[in-house]
Amino acid sequence: MKTCGIFAILVWLLVCGCPSHLNCQTCEIQSIADSVNLDSLRVHVRCLADDTTFSLGDESYRIAGRYDSTGRKVARLYLKTKLDAYGLVTRLDTFGVATNYSIADVNVLAEQPGTLEPDVKVIIGAHYDALVGGQTIAPGADGNASGVATVLEVARVMSHYSTRHTIVYALWDACERGRLGSTSYATKARARGDSIRAVLNVIMTGWDSVQTSRGEIWVRAFAQSQGLGDSLLALSRDVNTGITMSVFNPVLVGSDHVSFWQQGYNAVSITGKYMEGNRSPYVGTVNDRVAHMNFQSFLGRARFSAAATAYLAGGGQVMAAVPLHAMPTSASLSQNYPNPFNPSSWIRYAIPTTSQVSLAIFNTLGQEVAVLVRGVQDAGYHDVKFDAMNLPSGVYFYRLEAGSYTETKKLILIR
Repeated sequence: MKTCGIFAILVWLLVCGCPSHLNCQTCEIQSIADSVNLDSLRVHVRCLADDTTFSLGDESYRIAGRYDSTGRKVARLYLKTKLDAYGLVTRLDTFGVATNYSIADVNVLAEQPGTLEPDVKVIIGAHYDALVGGQTIAPGADGNASGVATVLEVARVMSHYSTRHTIVYALWDACERGRLGSTSYATKARARGDSIRAVLNVIMTGWDSVQTSRGEIWVRAFAQSQGLGDSLLALSRDVNTGITMSVFNPVLVGSDHVSFWQQGYNAVSITGKYMEGNRSPYVGTVNDRVAHMNFQSFLGRARFSAAATAYLAGGGQVMAAVPLHAMPTSASLSQNYPNPFNPSSWIRYAIPTTSQVSLAIFNTLGQEVAVLVRGVQDAGYHDVKFDAMNLPSGVYFYRLEAGSYTETKKLILIR
């Protein structure tokens, strides 16, 4: 590791009273960053930005904007379903009724309890509402489907790890109307006396017109936010994400990190190359669509967000392959993620006892096109990757047989 990186990280760790065991964390954090999947990010953005339909069970949905009552309600369903699939403790946090929009304002929250200091929280969040000019529904691909997709993907990756501190995955509502969702949460957190080590706000990470592969960390002199920014900058030099990060102060003060500054919590924003003059001309317009995003830079910033989350929540204790769930008491088959997908997707299932297991893929004619598992497996939770590189687009089905248990679910391959 680089000397300047170690120094900056140790300074911030000492200020916050945290263990300085980054050396033993570095390889694990790099592995976490590398696990961020571009296909997952792409599918999330496409679904959130009204670029494709998605399936939940036997029903198909489309998020036609994320501002009016219908769009936000469907988006909420999508977000909670994905977080539930990762085995997280999820809840819908209603904080107000928007009388002009006929639906209550609701944050979507999920928690991953820490194993050593669960009362200390690290929050990674983004806002899921999107609009133009105060009233017009916008697709919001970069602002802010990119941030929401990042939070979902970090949740998927980190759900396979245990950490010292609790991680909160927060999808804020009503940011576009004055940071109402994050303000509600931060105000209640301060009133409860919550211990929040750091807040990462992810916003506008999908634009890069000049192929700079750069990103920004926004800070200001609230609590230890500047020190937090410096430590994350040092981390970016020691973990390879394909992105060069910079710290900026002062910054714009309209996003959700500000709600936590106002309550005296450490908070920063992770974004694209915004302050350095590479701003997307489409954000805040009806043309903020998936086609204008740079997915390679987007992937790098998402990897950095995952690395930052692991580092902050780890506090010297990031442990790989530690089950976060008790041994299953019954067999189950989860919806694949991402779905729709191209070209690969993950399938999670649980078996309560050692069993003969078969997991296979079928086309709509009932023909078996792939066998993912066939043999005896130990009890527990299992994740299997399905690579459909050689299959045509279309609807497929995957069937799990484990002992006397059989279940079939649908998946969609889109080229």
